[in-house]
Amino acid sequence: MTGGKTCTYISFVCLFPCSSAFDLESLPLFASSSTSDKQQAPTALFLPSPLLSFEPFAFVVIKIVTSLAHCGHSPATTPQWEVDKILEHTEDNGPWHLSVLWKGYPKEKATWEPIHKLTHAKDIIQEYGVGSDFEAYGYQDPSLYVKQHEFVPRYIKKDTAAQQIDRVCEENFDLFINFIWGQRIDSVAGIDAVEYLESKGVPFIGNSSKFLSLSRADFKKAAAGSVLVPGESKFPLIVKPATGCGSLHMTEQSVCHNPDELKEQIALLKSKTPDDIIVEEFIVGQEISVMVIEVDDEVIAMTPIVYEFPAETTPTQKFLHFKNKFVDQGTIKFKLYDGNLLDKLKETACKAYRALDMSGCGYARVDIRASGKDLYVLEVNPTPAFFYKVGNEFGDDYVISHCFPGGHEGLMETLIKTKLRSSRMLEVKKTYDHMSDKYNDIIHSSHYPKVVADIVARYSFQGAVLDLGCGTGKIGALIQDVHDATMTGIDISPKMVAQAKHYKKVYLGEMQNIIPFVGSFDHVVSFGALLFLQKEEFVNVLDRCFAQSRQSITVGIDGISDEFNKRLAELGKEHLHSYDNTPIIDSYTIPEGWRLVHKQREFFWTSPSTGDEVYGTAYRFEAFEEKTRVTETEQ
Repeated sequence: MTGGKTCTYISFVCLFPCSSAFDLESLPLFASSSTSDKQQAPTALFLPSPLLSFEPFAFVVIKIVTSLAHCGHSPATTPQWEVDKILEHTEDNGPWHLSVLWKGYPKEKATWEPIHKLTHAKDIIQEYGVGSDFEAYGYQDPSLYVKQHEFVPRYIKKDTAAQQIDRVCEENFDLFINFIWGQRIDSVAGIDAVEYLESKGVPFIGNSSKFLSLSRADFKKAAAGSVLVPGESKFPLIVKPATGCGSLHMTEQSVCHNPDELKEQIALLKSKTPDDIIVEEFIVGQEISVMVIEVDDEVIAMTPIVYEFPAETTPTQKFLHFKNKFVDQGTIKFKLYDGNLLDKLKETACKAYRALDMSGCGYARVDIRASGKDLYVLEVNPTPAFFYKVGNEFGDDYVISHCFPGGHEGLMETLIKTKLRSSRMLEVKKTYDHMSDKYNDIIHSSHYPKVVADIVARYSFQGAVLDLGCGTGKIGALIQDVHDATMTGIDISPKMVAQAKHYKKVYLGEMQNIIPFVGSFDHVVSFGALLFLQKEEFVNVLDRCFAQSRQSITVGIDGISDEFNKRLAELGKEHLHSYDNTPIIDSYTIPEGWRLVHKQREFFWTSPSTGDEVYGTAYRFEAFEEKTRVTETEQ
């Protein structure tokens, strides 16, 4: 990162791994900043390397809290103090604080207390008119995990949300991360506030008003054609609020085994909430959650977590409800899933998220019940507990810490990079979309097919092959003409990859951002794509290639001249500015266990824009233990 400019971001942060609202009165903002003297440490193989060249920036995060951290000794946390009455409240420049009259003490001994500290006075607080079933259990705080930015709280209230958002927008922040989650029936800022935020036209990550408005019934309708969802006719049945949050109002008795129990639970739930009610089949099996993250135009599923219940729990009691989530924290354990449904779980979670058409929100948690090999999606929650207190029992943040490249800091940078994608690369994407119909003709007229065909005939590409910048799949076709290869690709152009039907899977996005998530392959190839990577990006991708390839890496490095880039600029095509990474790869330290087996410079292609003839060098690296041709080549 270089000094100079300070960019700013703003985000609205939510509280729990919930799908909708709590009964809170105010929602806070966090402001974070990173200045030129606070350099962000690069994380080698984990972070998308374009982020390493970001200017210093600051974040502002609107966080859903109702009280500030309280320091020092407090009567609220001392057992002998008992609340008698709430006298008044304040929320100036922050969340709710209450003036508490303590039982047995005169009025002059009243103290101001943050609402979340008064865990034993919920009835009195609710009678006064504020409070939440969730406040005693803490709030998400990105600063617990993300250290390269500084977070400072601000607050949003439902009845003044528009004015507060106006003021925040006037501060010229570059990005919002929205964790506001209230429903229209709640006293907390929510859907209305987010709709107003959307009307301001500012970029933001997190809950959209559409996502927040989605009930469980809406989800089932949207996702039914893509994934399995529970039916509604066979006992046991479970009774739920249609837009409930944190399993509020759900208990072990929510599962009904006969019509009488069902009637009783519906009546009970109606007495507790004005929300609609849904009744669906309870799926006996494992309770599993899968975190999904947007990376460029792709949805990436993290390793699922499976919940483990006490041995005495009956099959119809093995589900998450308010008491075992919040009151009896620790009774339910979780672990990373390592069963034989791993790939199917990830695929199902991505399908469920895509079915909702919530692109741009950034992330979600998909809750699934596994009954044998059948996977039933219960819901997609817009606010996973990624930044809840360290050591909590939810598990969402554990997945990020242990499975996401770069952990929470990597997640934050990926979310930022995905939302604030380079305008240059978006223009490159448009260019290739526009030329997709004639791209194969352009390739055939170049020297690329001969270069690749010669290498393919000489070396092995048997097995799983990752093609970086795969385009229409021409390289894969040349490989499959000779070898039994299964092709996977990464490319930014959806119209190009639509023609790569012979590829098993193609990920949409920039290679440097997607490659950390695609796993390992026997071979990695790339021709005609690495020229768009700057030095840091190129080195990062090359590092990843060596880390994720088992046998070989074969790349074409285009010899781009300054004159070529000048002619592109003169034609108004600065977005196609390219880089000659030949000096970088030539000075690159080859990892132990690998060696260079092929290096040949020759004519590659003629630019359709400028007419320049571009020469390049083809490189192939092979792992020692996998090579059978190396000795022959060197001889």
